[in-house]
Amino acid sequence: MKNHGIRKLTSLLLAVSVASSLFLCACDGTEKTTETSETTEVTESVETTPPNGRDTTPYKLTKLDGNKDHHFLTTDYCYIESDKYVLFLEKNLDIPGDFVNNLDQILNELENQLGLSVAPAGFEEHEVYDLSEVYGTNPWKDWRIGPKMAIFVYFDRNGNWRNDAEVKGYDVSICMNDLVSEEQWNATKELRAEYLKKSGYIHYFEITGALTQAIVARNSQYEQPEMTMKGIAEYMSRSVLDALASGSPSINMALQNRSPYLYQIRDAINAENAEIYYLNGFWVKGKSIPANAEEAYGRYFFKFLKEEYGDNFFQMYVRKTNAYGVLGNFSTIMKATYGDDVFTRFGDWCVENQVLQYVTEEEQ
Repeated sequence: MKNHGIRKLTSLLLAVSVASSLFLCACDGTEKTTETSETTEVTESVETTPPNGRDTTPYKLTKLDGNKDHHFLTTDYCYIESDKYVLFLEKNLDIPGDFVNNLDQILNELENQLGLSVAPAGFEEHEVYDLSEVYGTNPWKDWRIGPKMAIFVYFDRNGNWRNDAEVKGYDVSICMNDLVSEEQWNATKELRAEYLKKSGYIHYFEITGALTQAIVARNSQYEQPEMTMKGIAEYMSRSVLDALASGSPSINMALQNRSPYLYQIRDAINAENAEIYYLNGFWVKGKSIPANAEEAYGRYFFKFLKEEYGDNFFQMYVRKTNAYGVLGNFSTIMKATYGDDVFTRFGDWCVENQVLQYVTEEEQ
């Protein structure tokens, strides 16, 4: 991992007790509530220096109350900082009051279930990912946030319908039309198409998957294969949201609206072919046939491993991966972690439980 150097972080620290979460937001913006049609100014103007230590435009410190029915409207680039990440927001977003609370809960649960840390020992500071291709400029240039994860929230300037999240190096970007302000939505011609509507909820399923992959990348000394990354993201998205849904109405809403994948696959998985598909995937002419096949295989593979090996099932694998390094392929590392017969046992488990048996030759 390349060391980009450690710079001292200069920032204003303010302890704020907010429901079940502590966090700060520094930007220009307003908070609105669903109780009235008026927008209520709740910010306190305080000149401060951003974490890059450079004297730039003064920011306002804003307290968010964690209420899902309250919304924060960004009017400029801004950020929210927690003990694990810095949330970089662009202008013209509409952020629910419980968004940070939910991110905190998701990351805590991911650390617990994965047995891995967002900022593991030895993880060095890295450059904040450059999203100039999105913004047209890099508002976060030269920022240093230590080992914390950068999480970007933006909207698609091309007017495409998007509610997704993806890994950017060791960081995560969230592009969701459901987080676009009404003013920006109405000002973007492409989003006013009659067939485009907001979902009415935040897609925490996609966010959890991307956060999972970023945490795995931060704890792995070597790049993990696609089957592992897609599979553990799919498995954790379900497991984590299931664990948190009862305590968060917003997460529960995302869980209830989760897309019901059929999880079709090109060949029924059994003891003879389970390892072959783990190694080679389901690619045909550059496409995964059917779509989501890797996610389907990986979801059930890690479900099987959790049942067999308990809470430390994935931590065991990551530690073995870091120890083996490039001396063996990932199939070999899986066997070294879980036994030489892990794939044959998984294949038998699939047949016994009637999963990954629905076969299709077509792209879905």
